[in-house]
Amino acid sequence: MPAGFEILGVDAGDSEERLRSFVTEKKLTWVQTREEESGPIHRLYRVQAWPTYFLIGRDGMIVATGMGPSNLLPETEKLLRTVVK
Repeated sequence: MPAGFEILGVDAGDSEERLRSFVTEKKLTWVQTREEESGPIHRLYRVQAWPTYFLIGRDGMIVATGMGPSNLLPETEKLLRTVVK
């Protein structure tokens, strides 16, 4: 974890083929997976809409959330300042 954080993308509703095409097209470099809307990640984080974003601190606590076109950049920068000293 050189940057001090990890990104995990979770998709629901798309086929595996469509998800793979999207990851390739957008050149995503982080882990991207898919599960049904009733899957364990959806239930654990109580996802209500797509897209939903979560920033989770090293302690496992949710630091910030957002839905739709969210700007989590300020929170991400703040987290990075605490990691990179």
